[in-house]
Amino acid sequence: MTQSPRPQKKRRQRVERGVAVMTVVVFFLLGYNTLTAQEQACSANETLTVGPPIAASPLPPVIGSPCGCAGANSVPCVALGVPAALAGSIGGAYDIALVTSSIVVENTIALASDSLVQAVFARLEQMEQDLAAWFDTYWYYNLKPSMQAQTEQQNTTDFDQAQQLAAINDSEQQNLTNLQIQAEEVQIEAAQMATANTDTCAVASSAGGLGRANVYGRALRRSWQNNHVGGVVNRRGTSSANGVAASIAAHAEEFENLFCDPAGNNGHNNCGESDPQFYNADTQVTARIFNTLTIPMDKDERHNTAVEHIISNLTGRPRADLIAEEMLETATGKQAWVQRRSYAARKNAVRAVPALVAGWRVPGGATGGFTQGLREGAGVQLDSLSDSPSYREIIHAMTIDRFNSGAYALDKVSTPERQQMEKLILSAMYLTQLRDYFELLERQALTLSVQVAVMADEYPLPGER
Repeated sequence: MTQSPRPQKKRRQRVERGVAVMTVVVFFLLGYNTLTAQEQACSANETLTVGPPIAASPLPPVIGSPCGCAGANSVPCVALGVPAALAGSIGGAYDIALVTSSIVVENTIALASDSLVQAVFARLEQMEQDLAAWFDTYWYYNLKPSMQAQTEQQNTTDFDQAQQLAAINDSEQQNLTNLQIQAEEVQIEAAQMATANTDTCAVASSAGGLGRANVYGRALRRSWQNNHVGGVVNRRGTSSANGVAASIAAHAEEFENLFCDPAGNNGHNNCGESDPQFYNADTQVTARIFNTLTIPMDKDERHNTAVEHIISNLTGRPRADLIAEEMLETATGKQAWVQRRSYAARKNAVRAVPALVAGWRVPGGATGGFTQGLREGAGVQLDSLSDSPSYREIIHAMTIDRFNSGAYALDKVSTPERQQMEKLILSAMYLTQLRDYFELLERQALTLSVQVAVMADEYPLPGER
């Protein structure tokens, strides 16, 4: 591993300080030895001169001797065996070593001071960075998430309170409406026994087909749901029984033979026996559903296929490969199977909204021609009429077409009883549409709960990784 520059610098500083200390010690010892050698020489010379003077001549002084000795021998003395030149050299070397050592000590102290100041500033900067990092962590991971969670809880509480207040208000209005209807029923009790007019009879007769058409719509919605579930769970006998590749191939074949437009893809589509009447029918939501009060499924089964494909294109086409039989015995395989069933249930909840809208347009309401009579009076073209009207077409005829006939009010102004009868019919139609609206809201609420569940799945359980 590559060492960082900071430990190398510290190691170099410790070595330099050690060398400086050794240098000072060596030169101090050299100077001390020089001085003690001179004193020892003087002492030796005095010893030699004790007692009567000797006739021998004294030792000649060494020229350049650094010291003199007191006593009988007043001749300057030098250390025995040490020349004057060596003593001067040692003194000069001592001075140079002393100066050099002082410079080394001064540089060492200055370098240590600089290092101390740099270390203090570096520590202060690191403290500032640590403080900023701590604040960021506290804000983004502690304070801000808590405030966001608190805001979500407050919004949820406010929404729930608003919903409860709206429910209370609706209940109050419903009670007032019921009381008003009951009062009106008492007033028109006699009028209900009167002979109804032609328009009233037509409406009453057409209303008998609502239940029949609704039954057909529910049956077809169940069929669409079963087909969808079969594709998700790879049910035997479906196009998804052999996995994703087989399902995609079956879908592509059905598209090529039914919905493929040869002019699409700049004329490069590989179409089969597709009918121009159904070109791109699996994407025409407005033309195939909203603009059609009764989808002619009883005349051509391909209309049913088109509607089912429209619903699948709107909500998605889930596909999955098979789970091996041995994998189903393991925890992983069982978990995958359970998750697929949860996914299928959520998809069905989402598909329930467009399926309800399409199911209202399924034919099956035999009304004996009364619905056609109401619509013809409004000037609707004959090719737009159905001999087996759907639930939506019957409702449309009773609540819209009969008011556009131009003769709606002629027989309503004759007697108060007929006016009261018409009020009853309008109230019944209004309640019927409220029921339809309630069914649609139920499915939308279920779809909303699925959306919330998907959002909740993004947050793991406490203690779960």
